[in-house]
Amino acid sequence: MIYLFALLQTWHPLDFKLPEDEDLFKVPFSIPVSVVILLSLTVLFWKARRNYMALPELAKVPDSAEMPDVTVIIPARNEASLIGSCIKSLARAKVLVVNDDSTDKTAEVAAKAGATVIDAPTVHQEAMGKSNALVAGAAGVKTSYLFFTDADTRFQKAFLPSIVQHAKRTESILVTAFLHQDCRSLLSSMLVPYFSGLYFTGVNGKAVNQTLARDVLACGQCMLFERQPYEFFGGHRAVIRSVLDDFEIAGVVKRHRMRMQVMRAEELGSVRYPRALSGLWRHYQRVWWLLITQRSRLTMLVMLTWFLMFCVVPVAVWLYIEHQMWLLVALLVWPVVLLKPWYRSWLGVLLYLPTIYLAGCIAMHSILTAAMGMDVRWKGRRV
Repeated sequence: MIYLFALLQTWHPLDFKLPEDEDLFKVPFSIPVSVVILLSLTVLFWKARRNYMALPELAKVPDSAEMPDVTVIIPARNEASLIGSCIKSLARAKVLVVNDDSTDKTAEVAAKAGATVIDAPTVHQEAMGKSNALVAGAAGVKTSYLFFTDADTRFQKAFLPSIVQHAKRTESILVTAFLHQDCRSLLSSMLVPYFSGLYFTGVNGKAVNQTLARDVLACGQCMLFERQPYEFFGGHRAVIRSVLDDFEIAGVVKRHRMRMQVMRAEELGSVRYPRALSGLWRHYQRVWWLLITQRSRLTMLVMLTWFLMFCVVPVAVWLYIEHQMWLLVALLVWPVVLLKPWYRSWLGVLLYLPTIYLAGCIAMHSILTAAMGMDVRWKGRRV
């Protein structure tokens, strides 16, 4: 009782008063937001580079290797300025150019460069122009392999022997390869590598080469088919209504449980991108529009990465206002480190901030176009 009496004498009411609002958060909210953006971008761009490098590299055979039994098919619509160089880079091969209703001198230039030229048939309703031309080009060809490419590509002498040899060795009925990006203007040097980095955030580089996996990837500018299996599943006629003819035909190959290979061939070929903003805008408006209408995991990851990059400048301004200078520097500098593997020059990657918002304008234009049900035009045709 004595101890209890002493305890009661010293007891006093507990203070349950809550702290003031300004004491609840000692750390400015801009700091965790910045950290989340930095960590998310690190994971996404690390994943993108890992996915790209997971694609096997096409091994080069000697330049003196014998030309395989292959026919090169090039659909061309108003490509007079590019088609000649493309054909000359494939000088040892049989080259067939399908003149897709060109209004310039595409046919004359192609014939002068040594190609056989035919005219594409009239495009029927709901058919896509490029697939229509590819169907016409493949009809009647009897070589063991068909190689489909575009007028804006260039190839080394050893390219065709290398890719055909790889197809034979791996027993692949389709081999498609990503080529070196030939950017000949400041704008293309800014935009093209940036879009590549965004795109591969949504690609599974290993699964695309697994026959039983659903993941599909293809480069329509560089596709080699073994002719007999190509004819068996219908070739480009099976995807003649698709705006994603390269993806769709790769999907057909996988649905038939046929082996295909997606590769890198940067040392053996290149693709030239438009110099002017208008050409780049139309090209990437088409890419964004296709991504948006596809509504896949690829689309979601690409859009997420673009949104996080879009947030860099607003959050940087927020950090500056709150005098978080060390984090401000990290937020502005770290994307340079993440993007550098995609760029071949420091100038392009250091201009990533205007690139983000130029790409954002193209994306918003594409989103509005898709939302309003408007058509995208490519080379004068509806996409």
